[in-house]
Amino acid sequence: MLHYTKLQFIFICWASLCTHSGVVQAQIADAQWPNINGGRIILESQSIDHSEDMPQISVEAERINGVRDEYLEAEGNAIIIRGDQELRGDYLFYDQVNDEVTGRTNVSIKKPGVFIQGDTFKYSPSYEAGEIEDAQYLLTDNGARGKAKKLIFEGPFRKIAINATYTSCDVSQEDVYLKTSRLNINQDKGHGTARNATVWFKGAPILYAPYLSFPLTDKRKTGLLTPSYGQSVDNGLEVKIPVYLNIAPNFDSIVTLRSMSERGNLIGTSSRYLGQTFNGDFIYDVIKDDQIFLNEDGSQESRHYYALIHKHNFSPNFSGAVNLQGISDDNYFKDFSNDAAKTSLAHLPRKASIYGNFEDWYGSVDVIHYQSLNFASAPFQVDPQINAHVNPLFSFGFESESMFQFVDFNHQELNGAKRAVIYPGLRYVYENDFLSLSPKVGYHYTNYDLDSGVTEDRSLPIYSLRGSVAFERDFNYAGVEMTQTLVPQFFALHVPFEDQTDLPVFDSALADFSLSQIYSENIFSGQDRINDADQITIGVTSKFLEYESGEEWFALTVAQRFHYDEEFVNLSASDTPRSGNRSDILMQAGGRISQSWRANSLFQYSAVLDEVISQNTWLQYSPEDGKHIYFEHRYNRDSFEQFDVTGQWPLIGQWGIAGRWNYSNDAKKLVRGVLGVEYKLGCWAFRVVADRMLNGLDKKGDDLYATSIFVQLELKDITRVGSDAIGILKQNLNRFSEN
Repeated sequence: MLHYTKLQFIFICWASLCTHSGVVQAQIADAQWPNINGGRIILESQSIDHSEDMPQISVEAERINGVRDEYLEAEGNAIIIRGDQELRGDYLFYDQVNDEVTGRTNVSIKKPGVFIQGDTFKYSPSYEAGEIEDAQYLLTDNGARGKAKKLIFEGPFRKIAINATYTSCDVSQEDVYLKTSRLNINQDKGHGTARNATVWFKGAPILYAPYLSFPLTDKRKTGLLTPSYGQSVDNGLEVKIPVYLNIAPNFDSIVTLRSMSERGNLIGTSSRYLGQTFNGDFIYDVIKDDQIFLNEDGSQESRHYYALIHKHNFSPNFSGAVNLQGISDDNYFKDFSNDAAKTSLAHLPRKASIYGNFEDWYGSVDVIHYQSLNFASAPFQVDPQINAHVNPLFSFGFESESMFQFVDFNHQELNGAKRAVIYPGLRYVYENDFLSLSPKVGYHYTNYDLDSGVTEDRSLPIYSLRGSVAFERDFNYAGVEMTQTLVPQFFALHVPFEDQTDLPVFDSALADFSLSQIYSENIFSGQDRINDADQITIGVTSKFLEYESGEEWFALTVAQRFHYDEEFVNLSASDTPRSGNRSDILMQAGGRISQSWRANSLFQYSAVLDEVISQNTWLQYSPEDGKHIYFEHRYNRDSFEQFDVTGQWPLIGQWGIAGRWNYSNDAKKLVRGVLGVEYKLGCWAFRVVADRMLNGLDKKGDDLYATSIFVQLELKDITRVGSDAIGILKQNLNRFSEN
């Protein structure tokens, strides 16, 4: 133990406990501390080797006595304070030689992050080490608390509790607690471990573990994560056991054993890494000898999925990325994933890219391959694709808007080609507070060197004029100062016709008609088709903004394209050319109806047919956290109509409900249905979630559904028992709150 060779003291007797008013200063006789009634002493101290000054020691009690430089006794509401440590008790004995405080009767120790009460203790303020008997503790950082037969301090952050309990419940509600023979708490690293641990719920033991690890904070820590289980028609009983590996501060991984009674064991690995100039994710899942998915000879097949997503900054101007994914068979996602985005995939990318970004230009080099799934037509591979966009600024408002591209298309079954695109353009920009005008002239040249030996090319001049005017007014709405903006805009375009039926199609398709596309030069994506055009697009946007905050309350946009002449360029010769001299009308309106209500709607309306061609409308009601209803209607006249409703809402008492109903009105079938019920009380919650997802067609052509039930008991700051009900709700609900 450390002791202190230099001690100075000042003590004060309070006038209320003396026979006269004012402060009475006691005198020292030899080495004997005088008896002090109702006093306070402050001791200055150094470490044993005089290498550093230590914080003052303040002693306060109803009675204080002792021998200077040896010991001090404090009785009656005794308090010893050193720095941020506070020791209390009916009786405190301070051994100055060994720097040890002994306390008995109604003792407590208070220090950063923890407060402990007990019967007796021995404690060294210098080392912050000692022990306290029959302790009740509170971890002030996360509100966890418990009891222990003995609590041992091992420095400022580590505590060991013998025959202890641990809970995050309120004092009035101890439904959940952990009971253990030895509890290790490391507040510096933010985690705890328990040996011979039993989880008690509602007065009954529900889970035993010889070793249990749990977090005290959000800090990462290697250990067993919460196991989960579930049941599905195809896979049978499923048990997932995840292990988190905190390999390095910038590298971690989750390894999951997924045991399925009908198929076997799948090992899944999901890793993340981060460097000063790079970051990425790596996933590898494998199941050896699937008991259901058999080879043609009847043998069990090994199945797998892998993905590498990597981003790298080589310098301030150059970066790179890799997206590499692969799968063993077309049915892998259908059998092992409940994510509709994965089960509907047609292609998996295998792409590597290098990017350059400078003041006057930016570009990329890409190599793109695909693995096609579910009998989808394989797209052309790209080996490589080189893009460059040159945008230097010149004098007098002129600037370049030029694009160059080279692509080598390859295919296992079809003829490929090398395609070069050169598109120099010059734009003039005039802007002031009211008006914006931007004429542009460009020349688009495309050359094809086909694998068949044929060479084709195309040359097209392109002329455009873009402009807008801006109006603004301030007004008062229901006592709120508002600003309305009104911005009419137009985009005029002229592209002469050139017959392109002899040109191949590698990466072009008819672009989706949208508010961004209606102001663009080409109705086709890619570079294989350039539409002929003699047209003008006219639109207007108006926004209503709160003057003080700038928050948008409402916005309305309307746009339509008008044609002066017919258009003849199509994707293929079998396509029907556009008819009519005007496009459909696009309209988007949305904003805040009130503090709780928001809505948005995008329409494509045909004035010729007098009907809505496509529509996407959503309405959201969210008065507070945990109360949320979201309705969406998606419609396309030629392909689909769907309703999608998600929501979360409290019911009676502690009960709550959450779910999703995604219905295809054109096919008259359920696409995805999720229903969850939750009972939540303080530090625990119980959830049951049913999930039914359309998963394609079976061999007979009938609808194939994957149905799963998830049951979960969440014990706050200790564990989650059961299947991942929370994960399913977060995946399917537009917004889900765990609070």
